[in-house]
Amino acid sequence: MNEYSAFGRWNIASLKGSSVIIVNEDSAFNDAVQKEFDSDHIFCRKLTDIKTALTWVRRQRPDLIIIDWCLKKNEAMTLLSRLKKHMDTRNITIMMIVPPNSENTVIDILQIGVDGCVMRPFSVAEFMARTRAIIRRNVKFSYEPVLDFGELKIEVETRRVVLQGKNIDLSPTEFRLLKMFVTYKNQVFSRSQLMSQLRIVDSNIGERTIDVHILRLRKAFANVQPHYAGLIKTVRGSGYKFVTDVDI
Repeated sequence: MNEYSAFGRWNIASLKGSSVIIVNEDSAFNDAVQKEFDSDHIFCRKLTDIKTALTWVRRQRPDLIIIDWCLKKNEAMTLLSRLKKHMDTRNITIMMIVPPNSENTVIDILQIGVDGCVMRPFSVAEFMARTRAIIRRNVKFSYEPVLDFGELKIEVETRRVVLQGKNIDLSPTEFRLLKMFVTYKNQVFSRSQLMSQLRIVDSNIGERTIDVHILRLRKAFANVQPHYAGLIKTVRGSGYKFVTDVDI
C-alpha cells in the first residue's frame, strides 16, 4: 500500500502550505525532492551552507528541517547545536540524513534531540514518504486540548510543557511521546506500537530509538522533580506505560 492509497485525499491536502528547509550539498538530490515538494504544494528552500540556513530558519520557522550529516567540516553538528541552543528554533522538528552503517552516530544525535534519521542508501520515493509522514504527524498532533496531570501541564498547540511552574524543553518527538502517554494513561505500549503511532522515521535503527527518547523524557522530568521521572514505567518484556499510582 503506497503513501497515497493509505490515507486518501486528506493525506495530501493536509500537507499543503507546509514548509521545509533542506541543508544538503547534493544539488541533484535537492532538485529531485524539490519537484516532489512542489507537487505536494509544500514550500521547500534548498540550502548548502549553515550560515544561510540559520538565517532562513529564524526568518521562516519551517515545519521541518532536513540536514545532511555529511556536510563539510562537521557543519551538521554545528548547525544542530545552534538550532537547539536558541529558544526560537529548539522546538522545530529536525530529520537527519546519515551515512550507511552509522547506528552509533544516530544514537548520539537522537540524544541531542533530533526527531528522526533516514539512513543511506534510500530512494527519493522512500525519502519523500518519510518526510510526508513527519509533516502529516505534526498536523495531526496540533489540534488537541491542553492536558494536565498533577503539576504537569501540556499545552498542545504551543508544544509547551510545564512542571511545577518550570518549562521543560523537549524535542517534538519527545513531546508527542509524552502527549500520547498522558492521553492514554496506564496503557502499555510496545516499542513498535510507539514507533508506528508516532511515525518515528529512523530506518535501520529500530526500537532502540524509543529507548533513547524515553531516557531523555525521564531526565527532563528528573531535572525538575525526580518523582515525575517514575511516571513513565518500563513494563518488562512489553514496553512502556504512563502510570498514575506514583506518589507525586
